[in-house]
Amino acid sequence: MKKRGISAVVATILIILIVVVGVGIVWKIILPLFAELELLSYSDVRMNIVMQGYTIYDKDGHFAFVQIGRGADEVNVTGLEIGFRFDGTTKTYQTKVVPAPGGKHVYKFNFTNDSDMGIPQDVAPDKVTVAPVFIFNNKVRLGQILDEKPLPSGKIYLSAGDWINANLEAAENIVVIHLGPSNVPGVPVNDTGDGEGCIVSGEEICGNDVDEDCENGVDDGCDVLGYFFEGTGVEGDAYVIENCYQLQNMSYNLDGYYELKGNIDCSMTNLWGEGKGFKPVGDLSSKFTGRFDGNDFEISELFINRGDENYVGLFGYIRSGEIKNVGMVDSEIYGNSYVGGITGSSSPDSTITNSYNTGSVNGRSGVGGIVGISYSSITDSYNTGSVQGYSNYIGGIAGDSYSPITNSYNTGSISSSSGNAGGIAGSSHDSTVTNSYNTGSVVSYLRTAGGIIGFSLSSPVTNSYNTGSISGLEYVGGVIGVSFDSSPVTNSYNTGSVTGSLRVGGIIGASHYDSTVTNSYNTGSVTGSSHIGGIIGASHYDSTVTNSYNTGSVTGSSHIGGIIGSIEAGGYSPVMNSYYLDSSCGEFCGYWGKSLTSLQMKAGKGYNGWDFDTIWDIDEGTSYPWLGEIEQVPHPGL
Repeated sequence: MKKRGISAVVATILIILIVVVGVGIVWKIILPLFAELELLSYSDVRMNIVMQGYTIYDKDGHFAFVQIGRGADEVNVTGLEIGFRFDGTTKTYQTKVVPAPGGKHVYKFNFTNDSDMGIPQDVAPDKVTVAPVFIFNNKVRLGQILDEKPLPSGKIYLSAGDWINANLEAAENIVVIHLGPSNVPGVPVNDTGDGEGCIVSGEEICGNDVDEDCENGVDDGCDVLGYFFEGTGVEGDAYVIENCYQLQNMSYNLDGYYELKGNIDCSMTNLWGEGKGFKPVGDLSSKFTGRFDGNDFEISELFINRGDENYVGLFGYIRSGEIKNVGMVDSEIYGNSYVGGITGSSSPDSTITNSYNTGSVNGRSGVGGIVGISYSSITDSYNTGSVQGYSNYIGGIAGDSYSPITNSYNTGSISSSSGNAGGIAGSSHDSTVTNSYNTGSVVSYLRTAGGIIGFSLSSPVTNSYNTGSISGLEYVGGVIGVSFDSSPVTNSYNTGSVTGSLRVGGIIGASHYDSTVTNSYNTGSVTGSSHIGGIIGASHYDSTVTNSYNTGSVTGSSHIGGIIGSIEAGGYSPVMNSYYLDSSCGEFCGYWGKSLTSLQMKAGKGYNGWDFDTIWDIDEGTSYPWLGEIEQVPHPGL
């Protein structure tokens, strides 16, 4: 059979069909394939998350640093998307800041500012991702995730200025906020340009918080106080402080109400201010007038190095303010005048309550473990840190006090190179010290030292005691170094050694103008050169001793006494119903007071006119008397 060929018409039709089908394949299959290949070429972007301490989450500040490194690719990337996984939920951010090929960039995220965007405030992110953003077919699209790493937790150490800059960068660079995994290549995302997207202003301190309706740009009222993310700073709704940076930012609103949310780590402050550290909140011209409640939390390792400045402390100067329930732990504070562990200075209408300091406080004059110069009441507070001054008015609680100190104590060492030093107050004027005690050593190398007060002017001491060693040059006392104008000591005692040169006493070194001692005792050794007494070293102008005793050894070369060493200018100083141990100062024991043997001093009947029902108590035949309101344990003489 002869084969028949394909006609020209049929051939022509077949060629047309082949061409049509081929074009369709190219149009519907081949071209999209090339497009997809072009889309996926963005996976060739060399992006990686750099660890080694550059990528970290600070749980105290709810703040993260993420460093992205880029390889030497040549892809035209218009932006990045950085994502965080919070307890299974992913939050993503986009930025137009892209590292150059071969470069790196650190991105900053203040999650606290995004509380309205669903960021958990009590959950740490555990993962961080990075993906490229690019424009394809005139649409913004997202490439695939290029790197994913665990997000380590740690501390971000910044100065106050760097912290402000970090918040600004968090505001400037994050231009789009949206939720979801967003890891599907080519999925359109919100406009990252200058179109309808709500872009946060570079001047927006509050970070990357935005108005949902985008009508007004950023939220109203966003200013530097945006650092406090809880509270409004008024009574009943205090600003909540969660980290040391927010603690510093109290300076921006000196009449606000503040409270601590937890313990505050301020160890980074040694890097602040070019070595000056934390800047005290409030000063002489702009005082802190607000309220601060520590809620029984602690501020640790605060560093202040401002030796040429006055009014130095956590607070520089408070007026009509209130500080309570806060502990300063392991702080290191240096200043010039008016330097305190809590505040440098405080006004008469301020209060400090239930607060303490365990760190070192150093200055020239007016230096105190709690307050440098105090016109405010101080109650239920204590210091255990060392307090050092180079001049005058150095004290464990207050350097220079013009206000009551009650139910407070010091155990830290107190020293002054050339001025008045005291376990509670270096000096006290028209004030009181009540129910307080000192166990720390007190040293004044050239002047006055006292276990409770160094220099006292019209400032009674009641129900207080000292057990620390006290030493100075002149006017040195177990309770008061030198007293003027009715500064009585009542119901108080000393057991610490008292050492000086002139006018040294177990209770008062030198007393003037009716500065009486009543219902008090000394058991510590008293040592000096001249005018040395078991109760008062030198008495001036009718200063009396009543219902008191001494059992401590009294040693000196002249003018020594078991009760009073000498009565100087101004007349007779009576000693009434007061006694000293006959062996305390031997045969050169002066003429004031009555000596008793140890057995006689351990018998209540030997103390004429004493009240053993409400003031004194005694273990008959075993101990010397003790004061019922401030019972010494073990009892004296045991």
